[in-house]
Amino acid sequence: MLGYHIQAPRYFYEYGTVKGLALVSAQLGHQSTWFTLPAPFEAILGIYSSLVIGSFSLFISFCQFLKSLLKAYQKPEEFFLASFFLLSILSLYIHVQPTSVEVVLNVSIGMALFCSLRYTSKSPSVQHEGNLQQTFNHFLWIAIILLLSTLALKITGIPVFLLAIYLFFHNASIRRHTDSYQKFIFLITFFAIPRLIATVLTSGCPLYPSDFLHLQVPWFVGKEFSQKLIEYIIIHARFGAETIPEGFEGYKWIYFWSQAYSGKYVFSLMCILLSTTVFFFLSAKENITEFYRIYFFHVFSLIIGVLYIFSTAPSIRFISSYIIGIIALYSFFISSKNREFAFLAVIISLTLPSVFLGSVKSAILEIMLLILLGYLSFYCKSKYTKPITVLIYLQKIISSVFYFMALSIYSHSEENFILLPNTSSLERSFEKVKINDVVFFHPTNSITCGYIPLPCYANRLGFEIPLEQIELIDKEKGIAGGFKRKNHSPE
Repeated sequence: MLGYHIQAPRYFYEYGTVKGLALVSAQLGHQSTWFTLPAPFEAILGIYSSLVIGSFSLFISFCQFLKSLLKAYQKPEEFFLASFFLLSILSLYIHVQPTSVEVVLNVSIGMALFCSLRYTSKSPSVQHEGNLQQTFNHFLWIAIILLLSTLALKITGIPVFLLAIYLFFHNASIRRHTDSYQKFIFLITFFAIPRLIATVLTSGCPLYPSDFLHLQVPWFVGKEFSQKLIEYIIIHARFGAETIPEGFEGYKWIYFWSQAYSGKYVFSLMCILLSTTVFFFLSAKENITEFYRIYFFHVFSLIIGVLYIFSTAPSIRFISSYIIGIIALYSFFISSKNREFAFLAVIISLTLPSVFLGSVKSAILEIMLLILLGYLSFYCKSKYTKPITVLIYLQKIISSVFYFMALSIYSHSEENFILLPNTSSLERSFEKVKINDVVFFHPTNSITCGYIPLPCYANRLGFEIPLEQIELIDKEKGIAGGFKRKNHSPE
């Protein structure tokens, strides 16, 4: 996958958007505006461009987590953001590549929810104070912009697009301005149209990998290709293989998936969600109606995201942002009622996965420390209470970090994605293969393209169109002119 993330920006830098690129590689049909950002730096940074620019969202996450953590005791919104990025660092970032679109998508969702909370948690008196109301309206517009930006990043961001629509139409304070509708339509167009055009140019399908609303262009990948690619994505997310293992047809895939590393990660997050939900109900009591009156659609859109991803491609990479968002929202509400209780809830919730999945002895030790922490937090008051409590908190956080890191390293024995990979791992030995007047480059020491000349092909899937059936659209323009299917006849 890292090779695909490296290759996409290089195509933008050298040739722009290449027609029919999905014919060469099914992965390169997944277009994202995120891949255009490293392109201008390719000439300066070379092999480092995608790694440096792609890791910028990781840097933002770490900085924002530290900033919010320092203010978490004072503002519930900051507690939300600290919880969101803490869980992101523990469960998502150690699992995906630094150049992954999922990282920046996660940042967009977290910051959008934060800005939305800043708006919805304002005092009612603000509505009568013009300057303050305008300030809070800015938070709302930032939330809407960030949520709409997910349309330009990845198709898995569609569920939070629903939240952007809700925030706009539900708040009369911004709709009363005559130009608000024009702004909203412009933003949708600005974020959605470029990606739709890019996917049409690379595959002939505006909603790639789906062939819905496809165009009959010479570079259209074909209905059969599209259907098999979707099947492959689903099967790979559930089984980590290209075919369904015998005996796991239908809903039996859930058991197989739950035993694999991706399923264990999701199970860990679900344990944290379940625990946080219990603490939410304990702290909310009669205020549950109040919470859902204000934040129902926030939670609803995230639940839609969980169900949408789980029913299609239940990978931790795709589903975690939505689960983390729900956990952080509940933590935000707990924090608004009782700060100490909120901190205790987060620590206990983080501990549960290691309790359930660890050894009996370690589970007993963890439970004893949690009981001690609860006692010190609420019943024991002395000059030693605070330092002891802080030490236990640190122990719990560090042990949680080691638990998730160990699970990540166990799942990926050859690499740990939280760290930037050694650039030598992206360099390849390669051979030239000339097919239909196109010189392709094929790595000889790896199954991924990495950082080698374009166009590259490697580890092609069985249903992908053979390179012998692909040719240049314009031989004079070369790769810049794009690729098409040889002797193509519209379907």
